[in-house]
Amino acid sequence: MAPPAKAASSNAKPAAKAKAGKAKASPDGKKKKKGSPSSAGKDEEKKRLQAELEVARGSAAAQEAAARALEAELAALRLRHTHDTAASGDVLASQQREQVRLTAVARQLEAALEASRLEAAQLQRALQDELDAAAAEQAEADGTNGQPSSELQRALSHQERQEERIAAQQREMEGLRARLQRAEDGLAASNATVAALQVKAASRSELRFVEGQPWLLHVGRERLTGALPAAAQPGCTLAAAGRRLVLEGPAGAASEQTGSMQQPSEGHRLITLDLSSGTWASTTADQQGGSTESAGINGRAVCSVGSKLLGFGGACPDGSLLPAATATQQLLPELPHWETTPVPAEAAALPEPRQGAALAYCAKTNAAYMYGGQAQDGRCLGDLWLYDVAFARWTRLDSAATARHLPAADRARTPCIPERPPPCSGAALAVSEAGDRVWLMGGLLEDGRCSNELHWFDVGLRYWAAVEPQQSSCIVAPRTQHIMACIGRDLVVVGGLTRSASGAITRRRDTCLWNTASSAWEVLDESAFEPQAAACSSEAGAVVSMAAGRDPGRRTTSGHGGIRFNSQREGGPSSSLATAFLGAGSAAFLGSKLLLLKPAAGSGLVSELWTVDLGCPPERIEELRAAKQAAQAVVQTLTLTCGTVAATSVRLSWRAPHDKLVSFKLMMTNAEGLAREAYEGPEASCDVTGLPPNSQLVFCVKVRRQSGMLACRPWNMQLQKGL
Repeated sequence: MAPPAKAASSNAKPAAKAKAGKAKASPDGKKKKKGSPSSAGKDEEKKRLQAELEVARGSAAAQEAAARALEAELAALRLRHTHDTAASGDVLASQQREQVRLTAVARQLEAALEASRLEAAQLQRALQDELDAAAAEQAEADGTNGQPSSELQRALSHQERQEERIAAQQREMEGLRARLQRAEDGLAASNATVAALQVKAASRSELRFVEGQPWLLHVGRERLTGALPAAAQPGCTLAAAGRRLVLEGPAGAASEQTGSMQQPSEGHRLITLDLSSGTWASTTADQQGGSTESAGINGRAVCSVGSKLLGFGGACPDGSLLPAATATQQLLPELPHWETTPVPAEAAALPEPRQGAALAYCAKTNAAYMYGGQAQDGRCLGDLWLYDVAFARWTRLDSAATARHLPAADRARTPCIPERPPPCSGAALAVSEAGDRVWLMGGLLEDGRCSNELHWFDVGLRYWAAVEPQQSSCIVAPRTQHIMACIGRDLVVVGGLTRSASGAITRRRDTCLWNTASSAWEVLDESAFEPQAAACSSEAGAVVSMAAGRDPGRRTTSGHGGIRFNSQREGGPSSSLATAFLGAGSAAFLGSKLLLLKPAAGSGLVSELWTVDLGCPPERIEELRAAKQAAQAVVQTLTLTCGTVAATSVRLSWRAPHDKLVSFKLMMTNAEGLAREAYEGPEASCDVTGLPPNSQLVFCVKVRRQSGMLACRPWNMQLQKGL
């Protein structure tokens, strides 16, 4: 650092040159002006661009550091899962060795008991022989007084002792059997605990990028117990009511012919899963109770309303639909049956009887919305209804014409056209968190085809609009019997069925995202969040595969609409009907979490519950980062402290957060925005001299790490001091 005198002399030379330049006259004899407004503006623009460049570089460096930290955290999580799995294996091996030892002891005791029984039998035979001989001798003897001989008394005494010994051995054997049974019960409980720990240890976190935004997916796994049900088939419904999941539908394998009405099934099941304990509880037809016409209903539209379920419509076992007066029903998890909701006397209109309708609930407005379904005569319906939960009243929303001129704000926000959705059944409905917009996606049309169109309904202005995806968006496959929810600014669509032109049914196992801000579809996961999903990408370096969930065989490879054909086709291995069904009946949303019922590979019984956390990714990443920093007690901010302030100098100091910082650079900016370096070195304090008096200055510290990268974004932004 130069001395103050030298710095003053160096500043004097440019000032003298500037005065000499001002004294020169222009060629026409007139004096030049001090400065051009255009040149001053360019300087200001240059300074602003330089400042923005510095901020951008700092942001990029911080993002790279955050990405490396997240990668390290993911590696640590994988290592911890590996250690947990190894520990669980050791516990299981120890329990198995203990079981083998106890079995050997039991066998030895059984052998000893059998030998004792044989010895007792021999003694009894010998005793009987002695008794017979003694009786014969007594009969032959003359002058007997009727008392038994000494040999007979000894034989009787020996027999009593043998009987007591046998009874004692039997009591000991019963105690050993009870001990063995307790050991077997404990071993079974230990095996169940180890199995549950192994399943939980398979939980994982994955960092994925969709449209350049990070998504931290945490897939938690839990082992289920109780009366395990068979895997859900198309036609079932699954919804969360408080801390319980309610699974309802046909007891047997349902048909996937989605072009017809629900046929009467041979059996009906209503099963609840306690999310707190992970235990299934089945309900028989006798336990369901309620009204007779409410039992065994298939194709009922169901949604969660707080701690209860709301249902509408459905087909009775004889094939008829529930009448409009009794079609609205509710179910409490504590009561294993549906109850009809009374219709108010002043009700103006009721929805037409139907099955396969789409139903969604909005907690903010305490209202449910229902669209479409299939009528008794087989035609598809295309009406939208609102159900006021507080007053139990239905109101039709789209009875008037909706092809009106869209507001300019909606045209600028979402590329859309005024268009009503076609009549359909088996669609998915979702309501925005604010309750001002209802989203409708997919469904089965009257001609038997599936739709992939996306529409939204403005609740305030009451008009429908169809959304046009961007050209760079991927193509989401048509589907029905899927589920959808609005999480933040994204629509999340999961699973479903697709019927091709040839009539083949394809089970979809993808999870698609519709970004309401960019009006584009993306695929978050393409194989029901299986661990090997990321490794199935056929494109080198791809973070998330984009093949599944689109038109068969199409794959977007860039953000400019470039398309590549893939070898995957309809009916291939990934679309085989042998795979577990993913959609309505096997998946449900609980807030921002996606709950998946996973059947076992061998038995086909639902033995695992997967919980996929779909919370806001940036907030989730910041929470994990803050938790890690709090655990490690790492200070992330540099606090500048002012020591001594003089007329033209100031002493500043700061505290380094950790020892990985090898150098510091102190920058100073005046009120005009001119920045210069005031200090660079390993020390955490410095004296800044040669400052202009009566000025306002801004100081910031940049750090250099051991990797040699200079962090341009300061850890502590500003310290202002008037001198």
